[in-house]
Amino acid sequence: MNRKTVWHLILFAILVHPLTALAQSDIEEKVKALTPQDIPALTQKAQSGDAVSQYLIGRAYQTGAGVNKNEAEAVKWYLKAAEQGYAPAQFNLGMMYSKGDGVSQNFAEAIKWWRKAADQGHPMAQFFIGYGYEMGSGNHSEAVKWYRKSAEQGVVVAQNALGHAYEYGLGVKQDSKEAVKWYRLAAEQGEANAQSNLGSMYSQGKGIAKDFAEAAKWYTKSAEQGWIMGQANLAGLYMLGQGVPKDMVSAYMWCSLAAAAGSIECRQALAALEPKMKPEEISEAKRRAVEWSQKHSTATADKTRMKVVEGKGLPSVGPESVEKYHAAAESGDAEAQSILGELYYRGQGVQKDDMEAFWWFRRSAQKGYAPGQHNLAVMYQQGLGTAKNEAEAFKWFLKAAEQRYRSSMNSVGGAYATGKGVQQDFVSAYMWFKLAASEGDELAQRNLEALKSRLTPEQIAEAERRASAWEADHPKRQPR
Repeated sequence: MNRKTVWHLILFAILVHPLTALAQSDIEEKVKALTPQDIPALTQKAQSGDAVSQYLIGRAYQTGAGVNKNEAEAVKWYLKAAEQGYAPAQFNLGMMYSKGDGVSQNFAEAIKWWRKAADQGHPMAQFFIGYGYEMGSGNHSEAVKWYRKSAEQGVVVAQNALGHAYEYGLGVKQDSKEAVKWYRLAAEQGEANAQSNLGSMYSQGKGIAKDFAEAAKWYTKSAEQGWIMGQANLAGLYMLGQGVPKDMVSAYMWCSLAAAAGSIECRQALAALEPKMKPEEISEAKRRAVEWSQKHSTATADKTRMKVVEGKGLPSVGPESVEKYHAAAESGDAEAQSILGELYYRGQGVQKDDMEAFWWFRRSAQKGYAPGQHNLAVMYQQGLGTAKNEAEAFKWFLKAAEQRYRSSMNSVGGAYATGKGVQQDFVSAYMWFKLAASEGDELAQRNLEALKSRLTPEQIAEAERRASAWEADHPKRQPR
């Protein structure tokens, strides 16, 4: 995987979150209050070598506070302050290098400056270094070390990441109770991803007593912020009447919002819901979804993003970002190819084009990239950009499932359960649902429970034996 693309994803996924203490500090308030009259004196002080003033003038040029926005000037002043060891400037300089703002994009330089800031205790820099260890080299022990430093300073994305590490035993001994603790700390500060994760812990009874009402509470908080997984999970509870009254209209509403934001799973769920609903119910659900979107368009613009890789996301992108993805995709980067396919599928930053989406998903899938394989399978399954072909869909779902891509694991189970694209086999269906559920897929867990009534105890035992054997042959890799 191209490391440049990995960091590009990290930046998009993280920058939509508040930068906690740094963004709320007194020094940031000074930047906001700058006027054109303040700039000459501030510049003079910066030129005399005062690091804080150098940082302030850099922020002024970066944000256009009191001066015309000039990212190259911002980089120049950040560098002066950074070379004096000023951690906020080191962090911001790293950000400029990582995005290519005012300077040629250079991830090695970005990491260098983040590490300098992290070593001085800068909380967001510590998080980025941790994420770099996790996603860049798969060193979960080092990742956890830096996540903890950042989380203990109150950075919500680090708290959520630490919760994830404890939930799945990545770099630490698996401990669901610790996972709940860290998810809750972030969730109570309003972090939408953590709210959804905390809801899942309640829904599954992991590290805490199973409580669908509590799950619904946290999913609702997440969903109301526009977080796709929160919306999808809340829709699932409404479908089944778990923790909330069974309500297909509400289920359809939340699922349609998540589907509009890019959830392929919810798009599939909508197709399954519609035959069970009256036309007037569907109309009402759509009306509520439009009303919600209009009401929350500003508040959630930064938090509504597509699901590119399970557990990660991407915000709205403009033409320049699309060009960068095109360049990386054309050079053969499988992850960029899959992301570009998502953009064409959604019509985000480009004109919606299912055939173009299909083409990029196929290129990504052929390189063995699991999300690309999953997305290609969905295109075959739904007949988007290509002729509908359930057998081809199953083939690609299976390829991704063999890489532990949990949505594909569930889809393989669904194919075996329904006999679409493969001969119907409830034992195999149970096996794949079991594997997906063990990866944290709640829909698979519900499918597993529903399938139990169709199997004998002997068949369940055989399915679980096969699942255990598969697990032994497919050791876990770094998280998606």
